[in-house]
Amino acid sequence: MTSTAQPAAEGTPKSALFCPNCTHRSRYDGDWVCAETAGTRHYDCPECGTEIAARPVGPGTDTTHPTATFWQTWEESLNAWREFWYRVLRHG
Repeated sequence: MTSTAQPAAEGTPKSALFCPNCTHRSRYDGDWVCAETAGTRHYDCPECGTEIAARPVGPGTDTTHPTATFWQTWEESLNAWREFWYRVLRHG
């Protein structure tokens, strides 16, 4: 993979994230590997795998990233099954 590092003379946008391990740099919505767990979105470097940021995900946060959509759907399905079995076992 090629590095996305740019010369310092061009400046750095405020929305850029940096990997302290390999100096990879990209916008927050760029090529970072994202995973969402327990209301937190984790950003990992695509080149070396270092976690560079963990940001809270709350109401009004865009969760259209495919990974976020997968985990949200998984969590909703799990909750539906859990509620179903709770009712079955409780009301027998």
